[in-house]
Amino acid sequence: MHKVRRILLDRVEGTTDDLRQTEVKNFTDANAVLLQWSRTAPKTLGYHKCDVVIEWEGGVQWRHQYDLVHYSVEHPRLHRDVQDQLGVRSGLKRPDWITRDDEWAAIQELFAESRQTAATILETCSFD
Repeated sequence: MHKVRRILLDRVEGTTDDLRQTEVKNFTDANAVLLQWSRTAPKTLGYHKCDVVIEWEGGVQWRHQYDLVHYSVEHPRLHRDVQDQLGVRSGLKRPDWITRDDEWAAIQELFAESRQTAATILETCSFD
């Protein structure tokens, strides 16, 4: 399993004082940063976008957008969010809210180019 080399977090929405970037070495530290940032994120009606780049050993990389909400609404779990997105993009995980086969087929067509990459990351990369 490829271990995380670094995670880059970039909060791109919020007040000017909220906008910041940081680099951490693992998902635990990323979740701690996101928890701190979530103190000024919306409690209702929306979220603040955070751009995320995860780099694993061996040069594997994934770009992700994390929707940051106030910690009282949801505690950050970046590793789960990334795993869920990779599951959908790989075709290995159909979300409960997609109930129709034609909707699932359309989503799979949309993500066809990233299907193999997503499956490989899930199979070969650590989310610890």
